Amino acid sequence: MTNQGGRPLKFKTVEDLQKAIDDYYKSCWTPKRDMFGKKIKDENGDDVMVQTKPYTISGLALALGVTRHTIKNYESYGDEFLTTVKRARATCEAYAEESLF
Repeated sequence: MTNQGGRPLKFKTVEDLQKAIDDYYKSCWTPKRDMFGKKIKDENGDDVMVQTKPYTISGLALALGVTRHTIKNYESYGDEFLTTVKRARATCEAYAEESLF
């Protein structure tokens, strides 16, 4: 997992990267509100969440504080980064494809 030349990796571990990716996904959801602005709760008392922003590679890059190109580069920093980044990219791509239907 060495970065041959250039800037050091922003995310030193896969766990750090995955947490940042998960935080991005969570940021795309907000509590649903009724016509008076009150949060709607489910039967367990938890907020009902609605997705208000799409999952996108550009949005992911912005949330991670890197460029789209940097996200692609993380795939070359070891198998663990490869799997994590490919899964995140696939999630964004699946969202876009499903939105077409």
